Amino acid sequence: MQFPVYVLGIHPHFLFEAIAYFIGFRVYLYTRNKERIPMDKAMWVIVGAIFGAAFGSKFLYWFENPIKTIEQWDNLKYMLEGKTIVGGLLGGLIGVELAKKCI
Repeated sequence: MQFPVYVLGIHPHFLFEAIAYFIGFRVYLYTRNKERIPMDKAMWVIVGAIFGAAFGSKFLYWFENPIKTIEQWDNLKYMLEGKTIVGGLLGGLIGVELAKKCI
């Protein structure tokens, strides 16, 4: 058996991540209160979630081993390679709350 198992020629990580973004956005559109936040401002909340999650996942990865991060600061491969789920969740939450505060 070859791992990972490709689905219709698509890598499963990319496929499931794309499905998760699609479902999350559809749930957001379904559950949001249409009278409270206009769509143009609501998009900034989504932008805050995306950038907050991206930064949070990288930041927590760098914070796991700060000495190695300082030593490898100029190594682009090291700086781009790791991510953490907890950092992504925390960063996304902080990004959403900051975006809501700004709007």
